[in-house]
Amino acid sequence: MDRKACCDAEIIECINRIIEKDNDKLYDKLKKMGIALAAMTVRQISLLEKRIATAMKKWHKSEKTSLLNSESLFSFLSSHTTESEADAELVQAVSQAVEEACGDVLQASAAQYIRQTDAELSVTEISAPTAAAVSEASVQAGTSVLRHVTDEISNIIQEAINNGDSVDDAAKRIFDGRLRDEYYEARRVAQTEMMRTHAYAKYEALQQSPVVNAKRWRHTGAKGAASRENHVNISGQTVPKDQPFTLTGRDGATYHPMLPHDTALPAAEAINCHCILEAVIDKDLKSLPPEQKAQMQRDNIRMLNENYAEKSGKHKQIAGLPVDNQENGGIMRMGKTKCPVQKPPDFSKYEVKEDFEAVERVKQVLINDFGLEEKNIQLDGLKNADALEPFVKRMNKIRQETGLVLPNIKAVEVIEGDPCCISSYKPYENSLYISSKYFNSKNAIEDTLKDWSSKKIMPKQAKSIQFIAEHEAAHIRIPYEVMASSDANKLHKSFAKSQHYVDNDMTISEYFADCVAEYRLQGQKSNAHVIKVIDYLSKEGVL
Repeated sequence: MDRKACCDAEIIECINRIIEKDNDKLYDKLKKMGIALAAMTVRQISLLEKRIATAMKKWHKSEKTSLLNSESLFSFLSSHTTESEADAELVQAVSQAVEEACGDVLQASAAQYIRQTDAELSVTEISAPTAAAVSEASVQAGTSVLRHVTDEISNIIQEAINNGDSVDDAAKRIFDGRLRDEYYEARRVAQTEMMRTHAYAKYEALQQSPVVNAKRWRHTGAKGAASRENHVNISGQTVPKDQPFTLTGRDGATYHPMLPHDTALPAAEAINCHCILEAVIDKDLKSLPPEQKAQMQRDNIRMLNENYAEKSGKHKQIAGLPVDNQENGGIMRMGKTKCPVQKPPDFSKYEVKEDFEAVERVKQVLINDFGLEEKNIQLDGLKNADALEPFVKRMNKIRQETGLVLPNIKAVEVIEGDPCCISSYKPYENSLYISSKYFNSKNAIEDTLKDWSSKKIMPKQAKSIQFIAEHEAAHIRIPYEVMASSDANKLHKSFAKSQHYVDNDMTISEYFADCVAEYRLQGQKSNAHVIKVIDYLSKEGVL
């Protein structure tokens, strides 16, 4: 055995000893927190950690080869602007590992948690929204790991360029002795995702249980330097089990998570969180006959699935199901991958000009006119303001006329994996997302809207950036309670039977937002269905 192999073996042995000792501490910690199946969870964390570390080691090996074959450090750094085959493999490997490990724990622990509410109950299936959330979290975990390792290497390379280091020197600095770092990062991800799974398992159990009528947020750690003060402050907050909590983030923003570790929360509020859900039980319901409670549980699962299908745009059942505004508001929410008619444009056909000074000028408008803090404005990927400027200008007009308070603004290339999504308001995050792919070309947006309106995907009036601004502003302004009434649902049903019906208006929140946008652009020239919605909203004090 050569010296390097011997050294690696010693490192691995040391790591294994540390892990074993850490596992003992972790088991005690999980038991103290009331985590079900603690021993199984520790085993799954260890297995997941090894799979993630293995994937990271493979990626690092590929990166080392790429660096050593590069003409210069600058050329290597430039190559990081596009995703490589190794990048995609890392994301896939981590995502798959997380989904498989967490899937094994999800149903088993949910069954334990529901029995804590009533010994006669069990979990035989997981509802669609919970399954989707855990699956989404696994994808996020993969992209998070890639972002972490990529940023880490890019920072070191940039420093090496500044220092005038050679390619060989940089490679030695980055990749020699990286084994420890790989396992550290893998351990962090494995623990975070497993705790998230337990949070969703507990949430699922509470939603299914017929004897639970409310949920309570509880911080399990001792108040101190290691605790998030804002999580300590929320401890004890109790809400109906189908309603969100209210959490003031460390960034000062207000979030509305359904549970600790909610995928809608930023990483700063989810990683290493020591909070859990507690069930608030109706003792009278526990005395009901077992068969009646079993039927109530089945009804709960059915409603969870139906509401999820309604919110996800997976069917066109306009049936007056209870409506809330917890779904993502947005101009196009036709599903993430299945839109046979609605398609994104060929962006390669549109020239993207560069005018970063214009982007900065619009940013200053958001700060000075809207009062947004600079940290809450993220315009990454925007190369010009051709679309952003008229969008913000229209928002400013709305602000002056209605008192609109603009939420955080975030530009991302693709919104939640949906290539058709131009913009989306997410009330849970208090954030308005815009797609930089669309917003880098005014023509791309307008051509796309014209195409979708001609195919009755969008209303015929939805052909301008101004319409997008009005639509999103409506999402921000209309409280979900206003859309949950029987009068609101009657208006929606009536519209669904009319010749004016379009695909985007299959959910009441999208319909109301489209109505407000059309009316503010067309006034009394709008069709009768729109006028009725405006009259209703005016009576409710929204307009």
